[in-house]
Amino acid sequence: MKRDKSYYDYGECHVCGERMEEKPIKQEFWIKGKLILVEDVPAGVCLRCGEKVVRADVGRWIRALIEDSKRLRKARTISVPVIKFAKKVAGAAPEDVELRSNRVTRPRSTAARYTARGHFLRFSGAPK
Repeated sequence: MKRDKSYYDYGECHVCGERMEEKPIKQEFWIKGKLILVEDVPAGVCLRCGEKVVRADVGRWIRALIEDSKRLRKARTISVPVIKFAKKVAGAAPEDVELRSNRVTRPRSTAARYTARGHFLRFSGAPK
């Protein structure tokens, strides 16, 4: 089987040891208090834990994109909700939150999931 010229072997995940696959990702950066989102970044992604890595040359391209103020002025913008962290989660008492090997699960909540660097916060089930 022929490989695409752009194929890169990212090897094994340094977190869990699973093989990494190249996938386009969205990568966010906070620069001078502003959130910048770069889409379609080629990255090695671990399908087991979610760890992401980019090649050095891709990192240099991202830096050039971010430093291009003309491109930033023309870029589309999105609205992002901001919420403050609270120990109380959507009406859940602390005893309703269960911790299991890198997973936090709260039963009887709306469906939602957050993934970042291999950590999962999953709310599942029907709303109360």
